[in-house]
Amino acid sequence: MARCGPREYTDAVTFPWLDLLAEGDIHPRRFDSTKTLDSYLRRIERLDDEARAALLRDFHVGPPLARRAYRILPVRPPEPGETP
Repeated sequence: MARCGPREYTDAVTFPWLDLLAEGDIHPRRFDSTKTLDSYLRRIERLDDEARAALLRDFHVGPPLARRAYRILPVRPPEPGETP
């Protein structure tokens, strides 16, 4: 699956998956919606409202808003004929 930048992200139909990359983690965590991603960030990563809002808005956040850096990479399915 191809990755794209935050400006190309439009909706969950175009990009059904969101990869979360956290500083120090080797592999991304994949989410099927911003709702499930937000829930994970709140419950597991314990990010406060301001840090979660910044991450979901800008697709990246780091200190001082969060204790480590996070990035979101929207993942789109390959186009017909495109090699994944």
